[in-house]
Amino acid sequence: MSKKTLITVITSSLLIVASLIVLLVFFVVKKDDAKAENLQIQAEDIVLYIGQEKNDFYSVSNANASVTFVYDKDGIIEVINGAIIALDRGVQEFTIVATLSGQSTSKTIRVTVRSLDYDYEITDLVGGVLQDDIIYLNSNVCQFQTILYDMVGQKVEGQHFEYSISSGKISYDMAFLVEADQDCQVKIIYPNLGFEIVIEIKI
Repeated sequence: MSKKTLITVITSSLLIVASLIVLLVFFVVKKDDAKAENLQIQAEDIVLYIGQEKNDFYSVSNANASVTFVYDKDGIIEVINGAIIALDRGVQEFTIVATLSGQSTSKTIRVTVRSLDYDYEITDLVGGVLQDDIIYLNSNVCQFQTILYDMVGQKVEGQHFEYSISSGKISYDMAFLVEADQDCQVKIIYPNLGFEIVIEIKI
């Protein structure tokens, strides 16, 4: 075999190898792109109760995809090691993002966190200090309001309620007015809801 023929054979072999590498890279990249384009996320809206934890709440069509979570409120839920933990009542939009080979897809679900019962808040307190759900009076008279919340943290309005005090006087006109000369309890009962608020008052 002449030197010229040998060079021609080597050159041809190198061109064939280079072509094969280019084709291989092309098909691998196309295959990865196809996987990325076909990424799908399966997930449904979730209802949890405070303190509850939820694992395996989503699935991605490709196990190699990188998954992140996006949510815009703090205090209702948090995600630890891929599990949703319910912290407080409310509704949270929650987005699952899957990424593979530079492409991504996402799915947004709604996470609703409920409590097991109604809850309340004491507001607009005048004549006392609220500490650990106990009203400490500055004198023997105080005024306050209560706000009732349902299981998902929405205000409950327009409900009939009844009220009483264990010692002293209580009245209601847009707010509760309490006159007390000793430690006592105020009870606010919502008979249609089967819910009762008990407020400790100390002088």
